[in-house]
Amino acid sequence: MYEAVKRKNDPLVMNREELVEAYFAGRLSEDEARQLSDALQRDAAFAEEFEVEKDLQAALIDQSKADLKSTLVNLETEKFNKNQKSTGLKLWRYAVAAILIIGLSLFGALFIGNQSTPEELYAENFEPYRNIIAPVVRGEHAEGLLEKSFALYERGDYDQAEKDFSKLYEATGDGYLLFYRGNALLALGRTEEAITLFKSHQETRDNFYYKSRWYLALAYLKLDKKADAISILEEIVANNSYNAEKAAQLLKELD
Repeated sequence: MYEAVKRKNDPLVMNREELVEAYFAGRLSEDEARQLSDALQRDAAFAEEFEVEKDLQAALIDQSKADLKSTLVNLETEKFNKNQKSTGLKLWRYAVAAILIIGLSLFGALFIGNQSTPEELYAENFEPYRNIIAPVVRGEHAEGLLEKSFALYERGDYDQAEKDFSKLYEATGDGYLLFYRGNALLALGRTEEAITLFKSHQETRDNFYYKSRWYLALAYLKLDKKADAISILEEIVANNSYNAEKAAQLLKELD
């Protein structure tokens, strides 16, 4: 996974795979967490690989949940089949229930319509961008303001995290803080402020630029500014940049 970013005889780079494995196993020490954070900030290619690995891990977890659900459904079906008696009454009840469900679904499709509003599409697609700057170490207390702010962000305390990101940006001028602060503001429902920050962040053209474009499009959706959102989504699809497939799906929904 990380061969593309390794360099010969570089002990720090050669150790990155072990750091990533420890991160996903939940056994990073505080010093190792700092090493991983430094590597992610310095190396854009490594940060991209790390993000892909996180997506894969999340997909594996989702698949495990799906497998478990399927197993439980199968067990429940077997139990039902064993206990079912050959009485026409039970079958009749299930048939009526199925007819009602199908009928209501058709009624909804024909008379209510299934077109989502821009705000609903925003809610379906918005999820604060994950923390890849200062990975949180399980069982350890964050010491510096950077680590504390991202620990708050991961816990969903977006109000305090946003305030801390603002302080850190004033002190360091690091562009990625504008991006994460914009995410926190979106999560808090402060959409206009988030839009202003995403626009400021995009002037830096850093490694988070294309991700910032995606979140700016979502922010416009939240405010029902369809034309602005569509313009950015079309740009994302044309460039095949971050979340291009989701952007294409959103364009279909907005058509």
